[in-house]
Amino acid sequence: MTEGCLLPISANRDRFLPYVRLPLPSHEAIFQACNKADTLALAQREGVPIPQTWFVEELTELPALAKTIPYPVVIKPKWSSYWKGDRMTSGGGAAYAFGPDELVEKFRRVHQEIPFPLIQSFVPGRGYGLYALFEEGEPRVLFAHERLRDVRPTGSGSALRRSIPPDPLLTKHAVSLLKALKWHGVAMVEFKWERERSEPVLMEINGRFWNSLPLAIAAGVDFPWLLLQMAQGKPFDDFPAYQTDLLCRWFLGDCRHLFSVLRGRRRDGRSLFRGGARPF
Repeated sequence: MTEGCLLPISANRDRFLPYVRLPLPSHEAIFQACNKADTLALAQREGVPIPQTWFVEELTELPALAKTIPYPVVIKPKWSSYWKGDRMTSGGGAAYAFGPDELVEKFRRVHQEIPFPLIQSFVPGRGYGLYALFEEGEPRVLFAHERLRDVRPTGSGSALRRSIPPDPLLTKHAVSLLKALKWHGVAMVEFKWERERSEPVLMEINGRFWNSLPLAIAAGVDFPWLLLQMAQGKPFDDFPAYQTDLLCRWFLGDCRHLFSVLRGRRRDGRSLFRGGARPF
């Protein structure tokens, strides 16, 4: 369930199609969803809010830019997985910077793995995911969750999440993006949102099954089964109802969250989260 599996299959789909059915959108759509820079460009065209983002095209531009932008910022690789030599490897996670020198240092480090990562303003708030099953550009199933705790307290991968009704604004933005891609199959669109203080901001599109899939299944929306029904041309009910306020925990991820919080603030006193354990 990673881009390391999805991208090679999609790129070589002609070799698979004589033998199996592949409920996937076009390879161009998958490529656009996996490339975070392309996803941001799509969101801007569709009027979907995105974090303030800076694109660096020459390393010589970086020191001057680092002195002018507000902090903290996130340094984010354009790809979660990428080809290096003859194999697909992980792009690594995001890095955080609190000042110009730290930004230059960490940007160069990420750049060595994946050239010219994105620089984005840090977006506060909780994470939200809108899960979807699309058929030829039209939504047939929707599900939503709220992330109560992340593996990394700064925001990366959910450790504890809760099923919620699809919020109208989240639904509007996610559906507009997937319709623009003429999506076919499953996807999850991620947002960060400080309710009552801002509007939801797009983080990324996962054009594949997602790690929090067990929550949807436990709540009554079995996306793998529904995808199979659609691929076989069998009928099923659109937009099935599901149980809300259901919690799903990734125990190991939640332990990693706890260890990070217990470590508390950085040595220089700056942090994107509060130190000390807080039970749910």
